[in-house]
Amino acid sequence: MNELAENRGWQASTIWTQTFGPFNELAFEREYPDLATYERETAAFYADKEVMQLVVEGVKNLRGDDPGFIEIWETIETD
Repeated sequence: MNELAENRGWQASTIWTQTFGPFNELAFEREYPDLATYERETAAFYADKEVMQLVVEGVKNLRGDDPGFIEIWETIETD
């Protein structure tokens, strides 16, 4: 999936898994310079048939009962 993202000029993901804790959990992390870039790339991601084919295949092969979730984290500017 990162190869497709890079070919399309999108942010690649860092893939994380736990050293301790539940098995078979992955987190995909991407950093964006702003919310507009995130929204633009996310819309293109979900509209891309080749990428979505990989997502569907991954969900069938990797996902358990947990539907997953998406989070957006922002830094807090301090003085």
